[in-house]
Amino acid sequence: MRGNILRSYRELLTLLKRLPNDAQSAAGKEAKNEILAHRLETDSLKITDLHKQLIAKISFLRMTTTRRPGERSRQASGTFILRGGDLVEAESASEQRAIDNQVNMSDFKQRHHTLLKRQHFGREPPASHGKLF
Repeated sequence: MRGNILRSYRELLTLLKRLPNDAQSAAGKEAKNEILAHRLETDSLKITDLHKQLIAKISFLRMTTTRRPGERSRQASGTFILRGGDLVEAESASEQRAIDNQVNMSDFKQRHHTLLKRQHFGREPPASHGKLF
């Protein structure tokens, strides 16, 4: 939990750099004082609530401040699923099948015909399409 809070705090400091100089120092001091004031907190519910407040501030700054030229977002996008009670990055089914060497020609043929049907708005494609298999 401590690592997540520190990671969030670092992200907050990074986002504060987007603010104007006069607001930057005041907001930085406020964030530092807030973290230091609660560093010895032992109640897990209180820690969770404080972390949620920190994340809310981060979300607000992401929405209201613009990135500087050349600045990249540290937040990676992706698909996440809940597996065994843990949030993990999802692998697509086709990637998993390719890794396991479970890919066969009938799967490719079915996928090809599905895409052709989609391309023709649900109607069967003309007889000249898809005769390669």
